[in-house]
Amino acid sequence: MKSKFVCLVCVVALAVSVLGWLMVTLSASASPPEGYTIEFESAAPTEERVPIRWFVGLGTGSSPEQIGPQQQVVADFNASHPGISLTLEVYDNPVAADTLRAQIAAGNPPDIVGPTGIGPASLFRGQWLDLEPLVAATGYDFSDFDPALVSLFRVGGEGLVSLPFLVYPSYVYYNEDLFDQAGLAYPPHQYGQPYTDTTYGGPWTIDKLEEIAMRLSLDNTSRDATDPAFDKDNVVQFGYVTQWTGTEGQATLFGAGSFADASGDAQIPNHWRAAFKWHYSGMWEKYFIPNGPYVGSDWFGIGNPFSSGHVAMAHTHLWYTCCLGDVSNWDIAAVPAYSDTVTAQIDADTFRILKATDHPTEAFEVLTYLTDNAVPSLTLTYGGFPARISQQASALTRLSLNYPGVDWQVMVDSIPYLDNPNHEAGLPNFHQATERIAEFQTLYQDTPGLDIDAELDNLRDDLQVIFHEGTDLFIDKVASREVISAGERITYTIAITNYGPTSPVTATVVDQWVPPAAVAGVHAPGCDVDLAAGVITCTRTALALGSAYLPDPYLVFTTSDAFSGTLSNTAVVTPADGVIETDAYNNSSGPVEVTVRRTRYFIYLPLVLRNAGGT
Repeated sequence: MKSKFVCLVCVVALAVSVLGWLMVTLSASASPPEGYTIEFESAAPTEERVPIRWFVGLGTGSSPEQIGPQQQVVADFNASHPGISLTLEVYDNPVAADTLRAQIAAGNPPDIVGPTGIGPASLFRGQWLDLEPLVAATGYDFSDFDPALVSLFRVGGEGLVSLPFLVYPSYVYYNEDLFDQAGLAYPPHQYGQPYTDTTYGGPWTIDKLEEIAMRLSLDNTSRDATDPAFDKDNVVQFGYVTQWTGTEGQATLFGAGSFADASGDAQIPNHWRAAFKWHYSGMWEKYFIPNGPYVGSDWFGIGNPFSSGHVAMAHTHLWYTCCLGDVSNWDIAAVPAYSDTVTAQIDADTFRILKATDHPTEAFEVLTYLTDNAVPSLTLTYGGFPARISQQASALTRLSLNYPGVDWQVMVDSIPYLDNPNHEAGLPNFHQATERIAEFQTLYQDTPGLDIDAELDNLRDDLQVIFHEGTDLFIDKVASREVISAGERITYTIAITNYGPTSPVTATVVDQWVPPAAVAGVHAPGCDVDLAAGVITCTRTALALGSAYLPDPYLVFTTSDAFSGTLSNTAVVTPADGVIETDAYNNSSGPVEVTVRRTRYFIYLPLVLRNAGGT
């Protein structure tokens, strides 16, 4: 038999992919933050359906058990509104504010944000849509709301920024057992009603609350705080505490106000000055209010004093029902008056529409649905008490079932006495201002022997600087891709936002990458580039309030053919010309990491096989 010659061509893979380059521009959406992001879409956008994005995370709503009910609201809305496609986006609360800033800066904002409290919403002061024109155009009916709640959301210079949704009124919680042990009557449940104790009765005022609280404050020998021999160093029971509220909340017991006057200058309203002096005296001189060291002690609940069972009265909100601890016999009472005026501060969750929305009419349609049709479902999802009067009876029934014997009508009656301006309302340079205010609260709660008037004057002077002599710059940097091949180009978009109040300002951005050898070239118009050091320096002059890109529109890096690994860079923005940066925590973006892979090749070689055998 003749021998046979067989030739087979085999493919031998020696590498992967062929060298090439591709420049990719940034998509409109910002990259997701650290922490989880969940997006749901119940109706695909079409030319007939207007897309509306609902951003959740700036307040409650991001807990796993809340996702399903919110998704159902979206599905129900889309099923009943064929002209709109509503999409739910849920962000973890710790990253939600920065994520929203980044989306706004990138020109890709959501339409509706919420639920959010007045405080978190103040981080975006001036960016909420004024609803008045939409209310007028649609003939929106406010008759189902207490007029005081509607007025709460009419903000000077901004208009109507929201519709009432859920509220958390405040009132006085009291421990019935401690009143019974002292032989004292309970505080009044009706506003305008006097304190009816047979011995100590009289108008229910701040002075009366103090008098009763001192008789309910006991040392370890059972002497009360009215006794000259009372041992301030061994107090085992206090009569009153303003529970879990900030500095403005404590002051608001004496009336609504603000640290900023109508012109934006720092102030200490006279009734707030009186409130701080009253609180300080109660903590360090008369000892009917627990000071910081007592509040932090084990005996007084390690920061939750009323739950310890050793505090007779606490002024706080509906949401405190979460944390009453072992106090089983409690009820609620009216807030006392100061100078013939009652102020029962209120917390409120709302939804808001951003000015930057492309679809204000459709967004308003969603907003009215969330604050009306969806209220029964969302009240159960978020907690809180419905602002709509027509929805309150069923909510009161649930509260009575959960907390039998409590006079919940007190809570309803507290709503008209809400604080306006609200204790969480915005301030210029909000983050920096609230930090300085919190420092003052810590100081007076933890430190005896202070001159409170002098400390308040210092606070006012510091706030004046924060309000007027600085600005808050925010930066966000996004890469167009997460993985590229060596030698390819990568595009970065850097957005900077001036939140004011100073405007315009000059901003300097320093972008540094590591390792420097990873980059062979940079396209950065108008910027100084130091390839050897891995640094780009860009300056933007006349930066007005709002967002801008630096450089315009983006950076393009060309990676080195010889590099593989992680290209990491961080951008930092600072104001120039001596302008004070009031909120340095958001001046850095990064590190933004891109994986660079070595270029690989496919090589095809022939493989020849010979049969040398006889067969």
